[in-house]
Amino acid sequence: MGLFNKITGGADKKLLQTGLPGRGIITELKLTGTTVQTGNGLVQRSCIFTLEVSLDGKDPYTASCKQRMPEIQIAQIQPGSSTVCVRANPDDLSRVAIDFDSEPPTVTTPAAHGSLSAAHILARGQPARAVIVEWQS
Repeated sequence: MGLFNKITGGADKKLLQTGLPGRGIITELKLTGTTVQTGNGLVQRSCIFTLEVSLDGKDPYTASCKQRMPEIQIAQIQPGSSTVCVRANPDDLSRVAIDFDSEPPTVTTPAAHGSLSAAHILARGQPARAVIVEWQS
């Protein structure tokens, strides 16, 4: 990635092309003081995103990335509920980039074992009722 892109929060194009696809929930968004406008395009603000990342077959983990997005779209981000597509470096899963142009993929997490598994809880747990107060695809 070029120095200008790195300083201003430009997305890592190679990572967006070759990274492992995953699902990210934006848990925190911090605005930086850096903005970029090319020609008459939208003003883009560099932001630091903290994400809960889920990759196929792996336990969810937290990662951060610095990336630009149009200022006009920042208000649409709702920390804790905004889900995005992410791409993770296969050699260093902590390096991620948000792929704003793709839909978040469906991922499967590994099955739990022992007393945390669904089979164990269903066999030995106490019956309970739950109320779903919010749902998101």
